[in-house]
Amino acid sequence: MDKGKKNRISVSSAVDGCNLWFLLIWMWLLNGKSSVNPGRTIRIGQPAGTAADTGRPRGSGTAAPTDRPGPRVDQAAGDVTNETIQKRFPIGYAPARRNPMSLTAVILILISAVSHAGWNILGKRENPAVSFFLVTNIFGTLLFSPIIVYHFSQVLILPPILWVYLAASGFCLAVYFSGLAGAYRAGDMSIAYPLARSSPVLVVTFVALVLGRGNQITLQSICGILLVVSGCFLVPLRRFGDFRPRNYLNATCLLALLAALGTAGYSIIDDEALRTLRTAEGLTIDTITRTLVYGCLQGGFTVFWLGLSALLIPSERVRLRRVIAVNKTAAVLTGGLMFMTYALVLVSLGHVRNVSYVVAFRQVSILVGTLFSVIFLKERLYRPRLIGVIVIFIGLVLVGTG
Repeated sequence: MDKGKKNRISVSSAVDGCNLWFLLIWMWLLNGKSSVNPGRTIRIGQPAGTAADTGRPRGSGTAAPTDRPGPRVDQAAGDVTNETIQKRFPIGYAPARRNPMSLTAVILILISAVSHAGWNILGKRENPAVSFFLVTNIFGTLLFSPIIVYHFSQVLILPPILWVYLAASGFCLAVYFSGLAGAYRAGDMSIAYPLARSSPVLVVTFVALVLGRGNQITLQSICGILLVVSGCFLVPLRRFGDFRPRNYLNATCLLALLAALGTAGYSIIDDEALRTLRTAEGLTIDTITRTLVYGCLQGGFTVFWLGLSALLIPSERVRLRRVIAVNKTAAVLTGGLMFMTYALVLVSLGHVRNVSYVVAFRQVSILVGTLFSVIFLKERLYRPRLIGVIVIFIGLVLVGTG
C-alpha cells in the first residue's frame, strides 16, 4: 500500500476537536454491541478499496459481505458518504436526501454548538484551574468505567505500544485543559475560545507539510487556512491597525495556543494509536468497542496527568479543595454538557449525506461562544474581534468541506 495513503492525516479532523469516544459511547449505550467486523473500519479520507474500508486489499476479487451497496467515497475530496455512515453509525440513520443536510441535522448541530459553548461558559465563569477540569474528567471517566470492567480481559492483551500512545495522548489532553483553564483565567473568552478552537488546524497542517504530505491539502483548504490565520491576527485587537506585539504576546493568547497545541497533539497521536488498535491480533472485540476501550483508558490517563499537576502544584491543591467543596456541581455539569455535545453530533451524522458538512457546520460554535461571552460574561466585542471571529468561521468551513 502506498505509504502516503497508509499514513494519511485528515486536516479537517483537527477542526472537529477530538473526543470521538464520547460519540461511540453514546452509540454503545443506545444500540448495544456493534456487529461490525473488527477488521472493517471507516477512515475519513481513506481511498476506497483499501484495507481500511473493506477489510481486504484492493483487487482481492472478493467483495466484503454486506446486505447493502458498499460505501461511496469521493476520490477527489476523500469524503465518506451516507452509505458509510449508515454502516458505521446506524443510530438515527435516515435515507439520503437531495440536500446535503436535513433540517434535523441542522437543528441537532446548532444545539450541539450551543452545548459546546455552554460548557466553556460554565468553565470560564468558575475561573477554572487544572483542578476544575480534573474533577470534570474524573466524573466522565467514572461514568464510563463499566466499559473497561466488562472488557477487562481484552485490556490485558492490548499491544504494549498502545500504552505509550495512551500516556502521550492523555498528556496532550492534560495540556489542552491546562492551557484552556489558564487562558480563561487570564483574559476574555471571546479571545481564548476562537483561538483554541481554530488553531489546531494550523498545527496539523504544519505537521502534514513536515511529514511530506502536503499533496493531501486541497486548494480550498489552503484558502481556508489563510483565512483562519488572518482571523487569528484580528481577534486579539481592539482597533484595526493596532498590530503590536503586546496584543499577541500575552497570557490569554499564548495559553489558548497551548491548548490548541494539545488538541493537535492528541489528534495526531490518536490517529496512529487507533490504527494500531484496529490491526491488533488476539482481540475478539469489534472495531467500535476497541475504540470505546481506548477512549475510556485515554480518560484515565488524562485524569492521571491532571491529578499529578494538581498534587505537585501547591496552589492547585488549594483550588482542588475549593472545587470539591464549592464548585463540584458546576464541574459535573460541565462534564455532562461535554457528553451531550458529542452525542448530538453522533445523531446528526445520520441525517447528512456527507460527514464533512457536520465537521464544518459545527464551527458555528465559535460564533455562539463569542455571542455568549458578550451576553453572559459582559465582555466587550470590539469590531476587529467580531470580524476576526467571522473570518475564522468561514475559513474553518472551507477547510472542513475541502
